[in-house]
Amino acid sequence: MKEFNLFMIPYAGGSSSVYRKWENGFSKNVNVVFLELSGRGSRYREPLYLHLKDTVDDIYNQILDTITHSRKGYAFFGHSMGALITYELAYKLQESSIQNPDYLFISGHMPPHLREQTYRYKMPDNEFLKEIIKLGGSSKALLESTELADIILPILKADMQSVETYEHYQRPKKLNIDMHIFNGEKDITTINHLIKEWGIFTERNCYLNHFKGNHFFIDDNYKEITRIINQVMIG
Repeated sequence: MKEFNLFMIPYAGGSSSVYRKWENGFSKNVNVVFLELSGRGSRYREPLYLHLKDTVDDIYNQILDTITHSRKGYAFFGHSMGALITYELAYKLQESSIQNPDYLFISGHMPPHLREQTYRYKMPDNEFLKEIIKLGGSSKALLESTELADIILPILKADMQSVETYEHYQRPKKLNIDMHIFNGEKDITTINHLIKEWGIFTERNCYLNHFKGNHFFIDDNYKEITRIINQVMIG
């Protein structure tokens, strides 16, 4: 039975710990790698990136040795900002003539050519936090704890800046990778009937998975998501 490395890319404001409770749900043939982004978690002393390209380059350098020297297949899961990073990282790997990922698991993000242009990162802190809270999740604690807000706010704003200043451009070639898209039916950042547009970026198959919930539908549905990922990779 084939084995895989599954690289998990966090969402804006998140560290490698955001997916930890998922770990036991994966098959023993799936080695889960929780990637840490600069400026948080175990890398809190490192600078925060303000441009998505810098984050993509950073992750590329983190994983390059593993994917070029391992006999395992590999895949990415990314939610929200992590989904956009996953997409750009897949192109960087394909254009570098390195073995393509076997699968992309993309969650909680519109197809890149249909993204709504926003500038929330420029908002005053209180207004910015209110916008973040609208997405759902546990963000309400940010307004209730000044100490917590002081820690997470710089990370959130830097991540939001990197997402909101991202400029998509059409490549001459499509990805040659199977894509699996996860979407929350009440996610205010996505439009349900347009999620299928992710399929235009791959020559392979693109599968859609819709779940009940808001932008953080993954919190309530992670067991079903891990089941789907296991089924796709291991069968």
